[in-house]
Amino acid sequence: MPFGTNGTDRYMGIDYDRMRKYRLARVREVMDKYQYGTLISWDAWNMRYMTGGFPTVPCRWSASMISMLCQGGEPLLSATTSFDPDDLKKVMPWLRKDHVTKDIGGGKLAFRPEEWKGFMDYVCRFIEDNGAVGKVVALDLPPAPAILKELFHERGYQVVIPTQAMYEMRMIKNPDEIACIKISAAIAEAAMSDIAREIHACVTENKLSSVGLRREYFMGSDEVLPVAVASGPRTNPMHNDFTDRMLVAGDLVNVSVDAATYCAYKTSLGRTFCVEKASQAQKDAYSVAYELMQKGISAIKPGNTTAHICAQWPKDPAFWGYSDMAACQHFAKGHGIGLVFQEAPFFSCAYNDATELRPGMVLALETWYGPRGADFGAGIKETVLVTETGCDVLTHYRSDQIIECQA
Repeated sequence: MPFGTNGTDRYMGIDYDRMRKYRLARVREVMDKYQYGTLISWDAWNMRYMTGGFPTVPCRWSASMISMLCQGGEPLLSATTSFDPDDLKKVMPWLRKDHVTKDIGGGKLAFRPEEWKGFMDYVCRFIEDNGAVGKVVALDLPPAPAILKELFHERGYQVVIPTQAMYEMRMIKNPDEIACIKISAAIAEAAMSDIAREIHACVTENKLSSVGLRREYFMGSDEVLPVAVASGPRTNPMHNDFTDRMLVAGDLVNVSVDAATYCAYKTSLGRTFCVEKASQAQKDAYSVAYELMQKGISAIKPGNTTAHICAQWPKDPAFWGYSDMAACQHFAKGHGIGLVFQEAPFFSCAYNDATELRPGMVLALETWYGPRGADFGAGIKETVLVTETGCDVLTHYRSDQIIECQA
């Protein structure tokens, strides 16, 4: 399919209705597998996965917005992104009109059990109406887990926390989700290109971060994370933030456009630049990071596991100049990526869970190298799709060598 952002009458692009139906089917599949009678989520991205609802950042802190689904029923969205839920019903026609409702109470500001009574009454009526009385209730990222667990127990319900099930639910992407990730990768590359043009002596890290954020918003990202920019000695050990440090000639600059999004689907893209000319030692360090990345990617194919990826990376901490492998766990690592920036599976040179790689999984890989005690280090981040025959690197920005930025 064409991976543009516009819908047209002359070709089929992203089919959002198909994507919503696929995601809901995955939720139902997981609920059946783990025998959840009811699933209630306060997690912003799982809510979007279940309903298409988007808890904006200002609405997340209070945790008063939820999605809920009973076995065999239809999802409910309790939304606070509009002062009038009736307005949301008009723009979300895929949800039943009586399943888009106002704030039903609870949240982070409900400190005492009695403050959850209205919430509990509403939820228990919903469970009864959907024929799930007495079945297991799964609470995903609840704001008051101890209180809620006790309140549900008082009403005869067993409560579980479904974190692993939620990871499993999102792990395999359909073609429309993959298309969203490809668009987010293009957005990340556009942000990286803008940043590269601004790299010169005396520019600050926070200025470069703002350049990337501006491009992401202008290209349609509906949520972004600050672009991490680390320069000079802040690249060894690596810092995943930005400051007002001014770049100087000869600095390496690590730029991480993490979680550039399209329809909340995310990409991880990291590159290393140099202000003017790179030294041979800097180029050598980059070559090591690049080789680690290429070795990791070479092991990505269906039937392999994350253990095969990790087997390509050093197991001796002395490789990085350390004595403890736990201190090296971020130097060569990977994780799933999708609606959530860091999803299962999680693996690194220091640990892995030997998760089988299957078509439709999307992984973010990160490698880094710098001589211990040096004032420079080089890092790379890529987003990789597991295909039927192998893998496809979705981030295409140049990575074969340090990118030198001339004044």
